[in-house]
Amino acid sequence: MRVACIAIPHFPLQVEKQLCRGLEGPLVIGGTPFDQAPVIDCSDQAGERGVRPGMPLSEASHLCPEAAFLPMREGGYDDAWEQVLYELGAFALRIESAQVGLAYLDVTRSSRFSKGEGRLGAALVAMLDRVCGLAAGVGMGNSRFLARQAAYRASPVLVIPPGTERRFLAPLPLDVLPLDEEIKERLALLGLTTLGRLAALTCAHLSSQFGRAGRSLWEMAGGIDETGRIPKRPRRREVEKEAVADAPLETMDRIEQAVGGSLDAACAELAKMGRSCRKIRIALSLQSGDRLECSLVMKRATDAKRGMLERVMSALSSLPIESAITGFRLSLSGLSRTGEQEGLFKGRPGLAQKLEGVKEYLSARYGEPTLFRVEEGEKDARLPERRYVFREV
Repeated sequence: MRVACIAIPHFPLQVEKQLCRGLEGPLVIGGTPFDQAPVIDCSDQAGERGVRPGMPLSEASHLCPEAAFLPMREGGYDDAWEQVLYELGAFALRIESAQVGLAYLDVTRSSRFSKGEGRLGAALVAMLDRVCGLAAGVGMGNSRFLARQAAYRASPVLVIPPGTERRFLAPLPLDVLPLDEEIKERLALLGLTTLGRLAALTCAHLSSQFGRAGRSLWEMAGGIDETGRIPKRPRRREVEKEAVADAPLETMDRIEQAVGGSLDAACAELAKMGRSCRKIRIALSLQSGDRLECSLVMKRATDAKRGMLERVMSALSSLPIESAITGFRLSLSGLSRTGEQEGLFKGRPGLAQKLEGVKEYLSARYGEPTLFRVEEGEKDARLPERRYVFREV
């Protein structure tokens, strides 16, 4: 398995700078200097003064009194991270979120479509910068641990080819291992200070000293995949269609024909679901190996192919498509029930029969008619009674 690690340093800080332009100088996120709360994140300028995530805000205030203290944005970082994970879904189906700002992708197959892991890593970095406005490092290797260490040292992409894992890991200190302090102290007493010295020992030797943790140590030091396969991430509910061109698409007429064919299939699926879409996203694969993406938001949810095709082609005509298109992925999201509110009477078996019983009871007690359905009438009418029509149920 080949793993790509996406590491976005100072993720909360980068999100704050996206939302509040002009933030400069030492910054500390977590609250006011007098709050009894920990530091969530800090800028490099504050870090140079000794401020660290997790320390009390009061201590950070003493170390760096000139810093600007920002409150933690409730839910804002999680929402921004979910958006990042959604965008990463265009590159791989298997995604694992380790924490906010750190994710793993199974790119065993994805790299083949990008003509190499280096190109794939560059495309990931470019997408995060262009779409999300975030600076990231991407590392690739045979395991999560190896890819993570590569991501921390990437500028901005670092690929560890198979067979070179031990050479890359050998000079790294034991502090990079995800171990408790007791095991680290025991390793230090044995004179083991780097991963290279640790990897020189046998698995049996380490297992005899540390039990099950010894085998994990041996695997991580050797760059072996130490954990199970990255699971498939449940995606937001959407309709996706992927197309690979028999011959590169070079003219707008051919592109429109191919996109129209995919929209036909997508709209047929929407009709079966009884849904309309509000958002359209298309990702293009170019003959040069590059990728282009654009996202559209419709004024109203629709399941009509014509309107969607016009919007998509209008957006594509403004993109800098510098080479022929070899394939594309079309995603329709923001789904809602056609003509109804999302989730209204959803999953309620026998509801029609119950409504009939209610209608009969009301009719018997109050006479006819008793139940009405509200429908749109003259949309541009100034009088409210003309904008809506009451139909007897």
